[in-house]
Amino acid sequence: MINTIIWDLDGTILNTLDDLSDSVNYALQSSGLPKRNKTEIRRYLGNGIRNLVQQSAPKNITEELFEQTFQTFRSYYFEHCLIKTKPYEGITELMAQLKTDDYKMAIVSKKSPKSRHGPQQ
Repeated sequence: MINTIIWDLDGTILNTLDDLSDSVNYALQSSGLPKRNKTEIRRYLGNGIRNLVQQSAPKNITEELFEQTFQTFRSYYFEHCLIKTKPYEGITELMAQLKTDDYKMAIVSKKSPKSRHGPQQ
């Protein structure tokens, strides 16, 4: 019998797409690069923020411009990562019911806790 559930935080419990999209587009626009829509950005999620920015940026940019864009993303996202992020509808109620039903639960994430250095790569 299954009695333990391990949840992924980003994209399973929390809808982070809007804050990530805003941050990617802020960084791209700050570097004079074309913005991406949410559908494109959603496709680039799942392999870390460096990969997210690499996939979002045009393929022909210099390493220097990429690093500038990436650092802008990191700084902006660190300051704005909780503006639109929220649990998916019904998830908190589901988790409460599972706890009532004696399921053990854990949450995992690649996202680092906020620190004065910002989110990690």
